[in-house]
Amino acid sequence: EARWRELALKQKPAPDKQDDEILRKRLRHQARGRGWVEAAEFLAAFAEATDNFAAISGQELRDLDRLLRCDDMFLLRIVTERAEVPEELDTDAF
Repeated sequence: EARWRELALKQKPAPDKQDDEILRKRLRHQARGRGWVEAAEFLAAFAEATDNFAAISGQELRDLDRLLRCDDMFLLRIVTERAEVPEELDTDAF
């Protein structure tokens, strides 16, 4: 897990100046295209709940982008409280 976190932190984040609607569309696509069906269902349900997802903007979208770059099993361990939320992911998006 430590090695994965190191590699994940090196990924290029979403550009600060990227339009929120473009980023929102990309995040919807990332939520649906997960490797594990369970993760895809769980994340896509959030992305499709337009009341929640449409209200997110700015830094919260970028934090969600960072979260969606995580490995599916790692996300599921965090959500099921089998792993601690790492400091870099402990944001309002989570």
